[in-house]
Amino acid sequence: MALAGVGAWIVAGCPRPGVSGYLAGDLLMLGAVVCYAVYNAVSGRLTADVPATGATSIMLLAGGVGCVPLFLLNGHPWPHHVSPASFWSLVFLAVFATACAYLVWIVVLQDHDVASAAITLYLQPVFGVLLAIAIVHERPSVYFYAGGVMILLALFLGQHRPRDASRG
Repeated sequence: MALAGVGAWIVAGCPRPGVSGYLAGDLLMLGAVVCYAVYNAVSGRLTADVPATGATSIMLLAGGVGCVPLFLLNGHPWPHHVSPASFWSLVFLAVFATACAYLVWIVVLQDHDVASAAITLYLQPVFGVLLAIAIVHERPSVYFYAGGVMILLALFLGQHRPRDASRG
């Protein structure tokens, strides 16, 4: 996991303190990691009792309700006009990038333990850069290649753990 974490940091370009918003970003990221750890613990148990679609609905409802206070605390006004592009972007993010992704995650957890499935989440920065290459023809830096190799190596090592001797 540490290897994958360092790889993700490298893919991000090795951000350093002193950049505007760095501390706030770190604190928000730490909060997100804590929320995601709680989510993983709950979703692993939830899949044993609830079908995948029901579990996904519960998680999305809890996340949506949890975001309302954050929206209100942020102080942004409610939009009075939403352009068609903004609306369809929202639909895409809500349905495909969120709901479908959570559904796939819950389905995976029905067949795999959380620990072995969670390491695959480190592939997100790799796929983010690959999408940027495909969609906007971004040219990746050497950081992407170095970090991507580390993430793939960590994924390989995480999936091929030696068996516990007590299990035979």
